[in-house]
Amino acid sequence: MNLIWISAAGLCGATLLGSILGFIIKELPHKWNDTILGYCAGVMLAASTIGLIVPAFESATHISFPSPYNYLLIVVSVMVGALFLNVLDFLTPHLHTITGLDPEQHKSNQKLNRVLLFVMAIALHKLPEGIEGLHFHTLCESTSYDLEKTLAVVEERFGTFLPQIKWLNMGGGHLMTRQGYDVDHLIRLLNEFHAKYPNLELIMEPGSAFGWQTGFLMASVVDVVENHGIHTAIMDASFTCHMPDCLEMPYKPRIRFATDPVEGKPTYRIGGNSCLSGDYMGDWSFDQPLQVGDRLIFEDMLHYTTVKTTMFNGIPHPALAMLTSDGQLRMLREFGYEDYKNRMD
Repeated sequence: MNLIWISAAGLCGATLLGSILGFIIKELPHKWNDTILGYCAGVMLAASTIGLIVPAFESATHISFPSPYNYLLIVVSVMVGALFLNVLDFLTPHLHTITGLDPEQHKSNQKLNRVLLFVMAIALHKLPEGIEGLHFHTLCESTSYDLEKTLAVVEERFGTFLPQIKWLNMGGGHLMTRQGYDVDHLIRLLNEFHAKYPNLELIMEPGSAFGWQTGFLMASVVDVVENHGIHTAIMDASFTCHMPDCLEMPYKPRIRFATDPVEGKPTYRIGGNSCLSGDYMGDWSFDQPLQVGDRLIFEDMLHYTTVKTTMFNGIPHPALAMLTSDGQLRMLREFGYEDYKNRMD
């Protein structure tokens, strides 16, 4: 422990001393400037060799390539990195304009350029200061096997940064409450990933899993019209206002006691009660012809309807109610004109 404190004190002291010298000494002779820059470049080169290349050879035995190709892969990678830095040498601006040293005063501007190259090379392995975690959201009502594929891509593309961060947010779309979801596989996957990166706090946002199959939207038929052979049932709800997710994804919701169109059965296109011409979805077949006053129950609408509803055309939100296990309907919240007025006020 004492060695740690001594090392930390030495680093802090050296940094402080260098900062003080930088404030005091405004101009340096070119030779001193070159010496300091060369020293910094040497430190960066040593850091790359000791911190990257040596550990790479030590880890080579774990690479699936047959020996000696695993070592050859490291050598090729170093050569590709060197080639990349040479390309940057031609593309990056010369630093003599930044340091105030013009070409006549300083004949070795190319050496100054290489300092920037070293800085950029180190930056390739470091996240910007202040970034403590990474976040991805690529799933939607997906399985643990979809998450497994995503994590493999995350490791492939961002594996360099995983040891440097504190948390990894895996977003939403994990539908672990759906029947058939392999929860055991999810637990094993997360445990194995955390064992590989023990520094990470793993975060998941399974919002839809909490609301999955926990609420439906009930509407009523207010009119039935026919136009060019298409029968449309107009309801007192709106896809635009109450179920916009159906139009945005888009997807066709399930209606209880209805099916996809079946020839010979009463079939209807369902229309919303807003003025928008696109406020419809369809078609569904029913066992009996729809009549004014019939109920339409749209399954599994709770998790998106409650957060995406709008009051376009002044159409109120659907009331929120709870159906208890003994069949009692308890009204939780109803909406009216005052809600619309206050929302726009």
